[in-house]
Amino acid sequence: MNAMDKPNGPRMLLVFGPDETAAHAIAMNMAKKLSSMERVDLDGDMLKSEPALLADEASSQSLFGDKRYIRLSLKRDEAMPAIENLMHVETAENIVIATAGNLTKASKLRKLAQSSPHIAYHICYQTNARDLVPLLVDDARAKGLKLDRSLASQIAKSCNNNRVLALIEIEKLSLYYDAPRWGASPMNVSPEAVSKSNGRSNGDLIEALKEDFEKLSADAAADNQGDLINAILSGNIKQSGEQLSEARATGLNTISIVRALQRRITMLAAMRPQIDGGRSAAEVAKRNPAVFWKEESIVALQLTTWTSQRLAALITHLLKMEGEIMVAKAEFSSILLEQELMRIARAAAALRRKNNAYS
Repeated sequence: MNAMDKPNGPRMLLVFGPDETAAHAIAMNMAKKLSSMERVDLDGDMLKSEPALLADEASSQSLFGDKRYIRLSLKRDEAMPAIENLMHVETAENIVIATAGNLTKASKLRKLAQSSPHIAYHICYQTNARDLVPLLVDDARAKGLKLDRSLASQIAKSCNNNRVLALIEIEKLSLYYDAPRWGASPMNVSPEAVSKSNGRSNGDLIEALKEDFEKLSADAAADNQGDLINAILSGNIKQSGEQLSEARATGLNTISIVRALQRRITMLAAMRPQIDGGRSAAEVAKRNPAVFWKEESIVALQLTTWTSQRLAALITHLLKMEGEIMVAKAEFSSILLEQELMRIARAAAALRRKNNAYS
């Protein structure tokens, strides 16, 4: 959306639809553009009990006069009085970035979004291979890669046509081929380019690319430090320390770990509204195609540990942490990462203790 760039643009940017993972990813990308601003997190249940809160937050300034924005997580129509109040205030200085589930055509919020000049909205439909393959080809081209449609189709199929996960695979391929380093003349993964650069025949190229992709997929668990991520987000302090020691011994890839953690938290944040809506964590984890069957129980545990609001705050914190790690000297970046990961693990452990106390 370009609505954020307009001086007199809408008061709310609403992203919803059956593909909740994509909706959350879009909202997160919009929030990145505002990362220098103070963030206020609200959810539908809060606004249901305090219908004046959203308009108040959208109209008020921070204590020091800094700009800020509001990140609003909705289920369906539970916050309609609050949103209607926002539509009627005289001025709203702080933009609202909102996500909701699959709003049907009968939804009051969807009808309001379609009729109000104060709301810009985007519907995230479930993608199919026919739509996703050209999207992957275009995204690869933007990253300096010329992607064969048969490989794009394979990526789409391996991700169950999940747009967010498939785009992550393109990002991994881009890093694998070192495309960003080529600057103005990026490396094009094409039959012509590869045959010239390393002697492969054109006929062997697609199979070679498939081997590369399969290698990336096979190594994903190791590359993404899956055991470390699970230990941290589950609040297992002892295992987190052991996994960090092991990662340190084999070479700590700080940015790789941060981004793997970001991907897992983004997935949890997209699934969490279903828990808020009353479904069990075990059921949500089992029915999500992005969750590997061997990790269903640990993902369910993480879903019950972290609330939607805490996951949103953690995403913001990780974006800031990634920036700090990237500018830190090499010898300090791993120390900074380890400290922050253990802080997250301790926070998860505290949340689990708190949840057990109330259960």
